[in-house]
Amino acid sequence: MRTHLSMGWRQIDRIASIGIVALVGLGVALIGAPATAAPVRVEVDAALAASAAKSPEAMAAALAWTTTVLPDGTTIVARAVSPEEIVARGIAKPGTNILVIPPKFVDNPGAAPVKRPASDRVSPAAVVCWDMYYWFGANPDGTYLDLYTRQNVFYCADNTWISSTSTQCSQFDGGYPTYEAMGCSDTQSYGVGWSEWHVRTTGVHCPYWNIVWGSCLSTDTMVRKLSWNGYGQYTVIESI
Repeated sequence: MRTHLSMGWRQIDRIASIGIVALVGLGVALIGAPATAAPVRVEVDAALAASAAKSPEAMAAALAWTTTVLPDGTTIVARAVSPEEIVARGIAKPGTNILVIPPKFVDNPGAAPVKRPASDRVSPAAVVCWDMYYWFGANPDGTYLDLYTRQNVFYCADNTWISSTSTQCSQFDGGYPTYEAMGCSDTQSYGVGWSEWHVRTTGVHCPYWNIVWGSCLSTDTMVRKLSWNGYGQYTVIESI
């Protein structure tokens, strides 16, 4: 299998239903994502802390990889990042309030992104991170299962505002002589300091590569634009 790596990791300046949340640092709590369009800080429900602490199954489910296949053929695999991993990565120090929020796909993109007010410059109340990747192929009907673009994303928030982001796109052509991955790239908007982060990934695929001429007879340029918010919700806002 040939792999075409097009971009490195980088940091950049930068949707609603209830999710089970485990607050982990030295303590654990359950909270819910607000249903309002504009981001608001979520208060910890201390009454649920005891039951959350006794639910390792809920924690395991939140940290497990989950797969969502969309009608356009995009496959998204996502997970919440464990407190231990967040500390090991140097994102937060031991003793920090670290949230574990299961990532959730939503159909509605929701309101426009909101920028963090200049007056809101206090230290983050919590840290929460998500790790996910998604891929899309030359044909949604699955004709070319071994020719697709993959985008990896990793981002963190304080349960309201995006605090860090990174991406890496790559392509796979399965090593078949008549397939060829022609390159991928992404453009990003919002992100750090905003309520959302948008990533628009473009993948150029050649499902008809002429091995005699050494050129592509026809290319497919595919685009997927996704958005993520500070509560672990994500959606597709463009699919070409």
